[in-house]
Amino acid sequence: MLTDVIRGKVSVQQATLAINILQLFLRQAPMMAQSAFNARSVFSSEGKRSIGRGLELWRGFYQSIRPTVGKMVVNIDTTTSAIYSSVLLPEFAMEFLGIRDVRELTRLTPQNPQWKNLKAVLRNVRITTVVPAHSARRSRVIKDLVPHAGEYEFDKDGVGMIKDYYRQTHQKTVTQPMLFGVKINSTAVIPAEFCQIVKGQIYKKKVPPELMKQVLDFAVKPPTERLNNILDGVRGRVSDPIFDTFELLVFNVFGQFLNYSQSDFIGRIGMQIDEAPMMIQGRQLPSPAIHYGNQVVINQIDGRWNVKEQQFFRPAKLNRWGAVDLSGSPQQTLRTFLKNLYDCCQALGPNPPSVIDQINPSADLTKSLNGLRATHQLNLLVVVLPDNAADLRRGVKVWGDSVAACATQCVKRGKILNANDQYNNNVALKINTKLGGINNSVVSQALNDLRKKPFMVVGADVGHASAGTQRPSITSLVASYDRDCTQYAASIRVQAPRQEIIEHLKEMMVDAINYFGSQNQVVPSKIIFYRDGVSEGEYQQVQDKETKAIQAAFDSIVEQRMIKDAKFQLIFIVVGKRHHIRFFPERSDRRDTTDKSGKMPAGLVVDEKITSPYVPLGDFYLQSHVGLKGTSRPGHYIILQNDPAFSIPKLQDLSYALCHSYARATRSVSIPAPVYYADIVCSRAAFYFEDNLHFDSDVASSSNKPFDLEDWKAGFKKVHANIISKMFFV
Repeated sequence: MLTDVIRGKVSVQQATLAINILQLFLRQAPMMAQSAFNARSVFSSEGKRSIGRGLELWRGFYQSIRPTVGKMVVNIDTTTSAIYSSVLLPEFAMEFLGIRDVRELTRLTPQNPQWKNLKAVLRNVRITTVVPAHSARRSRVIKDLVPHAGEYEFDKDGVGMIKDYYRQTHQKTVTQPMLFGVKINSTAVIPAEFCQIVKGQIYKKKVPPELMKQVLDFAVKPPTERLNNILDGVRGRVSDPIFDTFELLVFNVFGQFLNYSQSDFIGRIGMQIDEAPMMIQGRQLPSPAIHYGNQVVINQIDGRWNVKEQQFFRPAKLNRWGAVDLSGSPQQTLRTFLKNLYDCCQALGPNPPSVIDQINPSADLTKSLNGLRATHQLNLLVVVLPDNAADLRRGVKVWGDSVAACATQCVKRGKILNANDQYNNNVALKINTKLGGINNSVVSQALNDLRKKPFMVVGADVGHASAGTQRPSITSLVASYDRDCTQYAASIRVQAPRQEIIEHLKEMMVDAINYFGSQNQVVPSKIIFYRDGVSEGEYQQVQDKETKAIQAAFDSIVEQRMIKDAKFQLIFIVVGKRHHIRFFPERSDRRDTTDKSGKMPAGLVVDEKITSPYVPLGDFYLQSHVGLKGTSRPGHYIILQNDPAFSIPKLQDLSYALCHSYARATRSVSIPAPVYYADIVCSRAAFYFEDNLHFDSDVASSSNKPFDLEDWKAGFKKVHANIISKMFFV
């Protein structure tokens, strides 16, 4: 059976079943030895770090059995997860909500937003109780919260209160009767002061933004350290591996932490796992040329280039712009920053700002901004925000995107206080793009071949809400309409939660092709479609449904416009970035194959040994960037449909070139720019829901109200028609 799996001779469903059975045996021993785990990872509390908000960080290992051409491999990586702190519930609640006085907890009611956040974060969390009579029982699962638990009335041989029940039955005094309690079923309520969170529960929601720096500092490791951490788990401390030939190391290593060699589960089925890292060969792609204004060509080094004193490839016009301060910054600080920003934007031919104003952040934001726009006819508004002001930023973007059709550029107060030329230049990159300019043009042989006929590059994504929340998924699509693949029009839709297929893809592609036609007076003869966010089990379904939707969109336009003999070729590529494949150099000290921190260079492509037997047209890994910190993650490119004339090397060259056209950076990025843009549009679109739909940027409401997609669609603000074809999202 397994021989047929690695040869690709059984169905994907049969292969998945066989792999899942092996996965069960693989994970049993480490899972039994550790308290925190999920389907693919196991975590240890050793070396944990508290980060606030009632959360800890634990390190662990990801492990997954994968079929490759000719063999089965185990993909192993280090991983990190946020874990609920094992503390009493009142302590967790105070830390999570940022409350210092327990009396504030007693004042929480179901109508309070903090109550809703606490209810959402504790739903389905397992607890034990500190009541002696309960100690021998199994852990319970929190189903709901109730306010003032000690005063909570229930009917058991007559109406009574929880505080009286615990005093009479368990000889326990409820010292905080006005504190909340937890429901563990339809009737049973336990006061929070008697509840302790069970150790090792994974926090599955989005980590609060203010904690992300701590997460990155804890999780990110340079390549040598990351590899050694893995090898430590395999066979104890070892020195850097040295091999005879220039090859690469990929995570295919195993360890004592994972207990493969001693695992009875693995031994009983006769499975043997080679502890040696898997050696593979890669190729280095040539770097594309970067063109700026006045036909200047810049050579890049390690995926980075310097634009000091360079002109934009095509500057936009910054005629009437203004600035508004919502942070209470000193006027002189604001004016100094704007003067320096003005100097960096000289290529845009700007006039001085038409207005510099301050607005009270508690005032009616939309009304205030509308007044500024109407008075000064602005085409750009720079907004200075407090450092932690997610709701204010959301309000500014909704106003600019949906209400006023005005480009907005938000900056944080903490950034402008010490803004240098690099920061101001980065802001200028965004401004030029939002106003319709082009920062640079990327030149590669694959792009030159495409330019012989009209073509369109598309990026598409589906953004899902956090696990366990009833919010719709958001679909986004960005489509190029210029020959340099630098300008993109966006399309956004809302669909049922957790649905991966893009339901409205046909109409979104109709919008994209129509706009392409309006700019080029022709329909594209080739469409290169990069699709983000697809899991391995969904490849076939996506290919079957979404390629047909794209064809249907093209056919409807051809029929409507009565275009004779119009045909197009579709290249459909899934781009995977949520995987655990990593590459390491044979020698971390060789500067001809690594950078100074030991990272593999940008442009590394691997298309053998670790590819899938279930992708007939081929797949490859492309490490297109050198990460700022840690170990770079390559993109995984799965080709589901291809034009026979466009070879895999050309697709690799094209994808690498597009990783250099991301408008917000002067460096290559980890995935092609249109995929990146689609992801950004999904995130931005989450702002557009009406406030009465209980938008919350931290934790979604745990309301039991039935989900109604039509309510969400009706409460979704559309991007203004005047800017939907501009790169407002950059």
